Amino acid sequence: AIVRGDWSSDVCSSDLLKRQQRILLRMDVQQIREICTKAQAQAIREHKSIPIKIQGSKVYCDREIYSLQSSTSCSSMSFHYTAQGTISKAFTLNCRSASSTVQLVAQLGSGRMDVR
Repeated sequence: AIVRGDWSSDVCSSDLLKRQQRILLRMDVQQIREICTKAQAQAIREHKSIPIKIQGSKVYCDREIYSLQSSTSCSSMSFHYTAQGTISKAFTLNCRSASSTVQLVAQLGSGRMDVR
């Protein structure tokens, strides 16, 4: 039996907390990817450039501001989608929580994005 304050229960709680933080972080990075995909479609549909800026736990897309989990912090990145739907630059965005790091990698041209 595990009793309160037992070292093994602390380890399990810590492992569960880290796992939960990693899942939330991955969800945030997937949300950034989804925002970018929608911005790309908007750029093509409206035949205009759509700017995106990611900073800390905020994503600025055109005139919208999206908030991520307060525990998520991403490196700063600015780029745009052209009227043809191509991305202005390739990049690797690093997003962190207390115990994890997840990357969003954008490829030049098509703007394909992979979560790693």
